[in-house]
Amino acid sequence: MHTTLPFARALDRDASDAIARRHYDWVCRQLRRHGFPVTPYTIALAWNAGVTATVRGRVPHASRDYAARVESIAAELSQQDGRALASR
Repeated sequence: MHTTLPFARALDRDASDAIARRHYDWVCRQLRRHGFPVTPYTIALAWNAGVTATVRGRVPHASRDYAARVESIAAELSQQDGRALASR
């Protein structure tokens, strides 16, 4: 969807990171287009369950659990960043 590179390049870290960034940007655009907030939770939900399922509200419970874990990790990382900035 986001590249014309051969699948054999999937193990190339630079290539796979670039494709993941494109997919992330696409997911964010789709969420905005459908009126959803672009948050760690909604991004993780759409990344895991798909944008269509997220927009329709038809995601598996496991995807909601995944998104909640991602949201929790993102909050913790944000808190750590805030503490690091405050200590400077």
